[in-house]
Order: sequence, then structure tokens, then C-alpha cells
Amino acid sequence: VTNELGGVTDVEYRPLSRFALDQTAEFQEQDDEALPTNIVRQFQPLYLVADVTTSDGREGTAVEQESLEFAGYRFDTELRSPVGARMSTATDAGGVTTTRVFHQAPELTGKLETESVCGATGCYSQVETTWVALEDVPGAYMARPGVTLERICSGATAACDEATSPAVEHVVERSFDPHSGLVVSELDYGADGNASTEGDNLDRRTTYATNQAEAILALPAEEATY
Repeated sequence: VTNELGGVTDVEYRPLSRFALDQTAEFQEQDDEALPTNIVRQFQPLYLVADVTTSDGREGTAVEQESLEFAGYRFDTELRSPVGARMSTATDAGGVTTTRVFHQAPELTGKLETESVCGATGCYSQVETTWVALEDVPGAYMARPGVTLERICSGATAACDEATSPAVEHVVERSFDPHSGLVVSELDYGADGNASTEGDNLDRRTTYATNQAEAILALPAEEATY
């Protein structure tokens, strides 16, 4: 693909059966979501993007590269539609890999469960998201984020989670209103990255006032910091 300024983007596709991520132990550990019997492994032939190379068309400038992998691609036999991948990875030219794990249950299909960023020596960040399934519309699957937990790590360990707490440098937990999707609280765990050490925690809480007359879902009414 060439744009009007001379930049070129090359996109390479690969059949689903040629992606190796499906066979890794990392994927096997994550592929544990309870699914209904109508959600099955993808059996139709499918081509997915495997590599993307981007150049701005100028000599001497760096070429951006990204290699993609997918695993656990599934299909809904009742709706006759793809559910998508359980896991994907995107690796740039510097060897930094972003790994994403997605929900595949009907009420949360395609919603991001975890996202981690890791390099050759270890991981730098991880975000976990829990979702709230909404039942306002009968028969329709809708969900909004309930809580996100974001960890920033030193990059010295192979994971960025509770098990690697010495490497965790910063943790922020955000809670959302299930109907508006707005942040109602943001808890910063402080310098030690530990919520149980309350002395250095920073807790921001926001309440909202709805304004139906002006068709505004919610506006901030009060914010408190503890």
C-alpha cells in the first residue's frame, strides 16, 4: 500500500494453521475460559495479518516492523460468526512484545482481559480488566469495564503481576460506574506498589450528576482525594 507522500506499508498474510502461538505453553495457561458448546475452534480456512512493515518513503529513516501471532481462534456455530482470538501478540523491531488476552464468552466477546508489554529482559507493564455484563437490553450482550488494575514494572522479571511484587514499581486501580462507564475511583498504591500499606496510598473518588434534560449522561458533581 503506497500513500500520496510516497510512504509504503507492506502487509503479509498467513493461514491460521501457520501461527505457532497456539502450541505455546503461555497460550495453554491462558486458554481456560468456560465457554458454551456453541463456541468451537475455528474450522474454516482463514488468513490473518502476520507481518506489517511501514516506511515513510525517505532514505535513511527507520522502517517500522511488527510481527503478529494469534491463538485460540474460535467460531460461534449458533450465530455463524467468528468470535476472534483468545490471545494475540505483536512484536516490534526492537523485540518488545505486547500480549493481549481476550474474552470469548458471549456476554464479553472481544473484551480485553489482560494486556502485558515485555522485552527481552522482562516485562514493563500489565493491565487487567474486569467487565460488568449489562442486562438493560434483553437478549443483547453489552458490557462495560468494572475495574482496571494497571501495574508498571522494572523490566527485570519475566512477568508483571502479584507474584513478581519486588519488580512492581507502580500500581493504579480504577473503578468505573457500570452504566456511564466513567471513573468513580482511582487508587494509587503508592511508592511500594502495595495497597495494604495505606500510608502512601492516594485515593481519588468522583461522584456524578446526571442531566437528562440536556441529554448529558453525567457531569462531575464532587471529587475527593484521600
